[in-house]
Amino acid sequence: MASIANRTGHSATGANYSSIAHDYISKWQTLGFALDASPPHATLSYGQTASWGLLYNLFMDRELGLGLVPQKVYDIQDAWYPTVFEKYGVVSFYCPPLLFGPYSPFPSSG
Repeated sequence: MASIANRTGHSATGANYSSIAHDYISKWQTLGFALDASPPHATLSYGQTASWGLLYNLFMDRELGLGLVPQKVYDIQDAWYPTVFEKYGVVSFYCPPLLFGPYSPFPSSG
């Protein structure tokens, strides 16, 4: 949204959105990663080291050239994905059974 605001002449709004996005990314890197895991990885559920998911939104950060997500996030995930690769590729997400309940309507509705 910051890019759109900036490109449409709303630089103050763009600066505000950019500030919020950088704040959120910083918090996500603190709360949304199991840095003590081997190897470290992003988690699907904050504080749940056994959970994980594909980070689809990283694609748009690169595709749009936003540079919002630091390279270390890509490096962490690049090292993680081969450890969960299965016969047909990487499962889109994993959450231990007790945590899965809130997520189950989404895959089953697709």
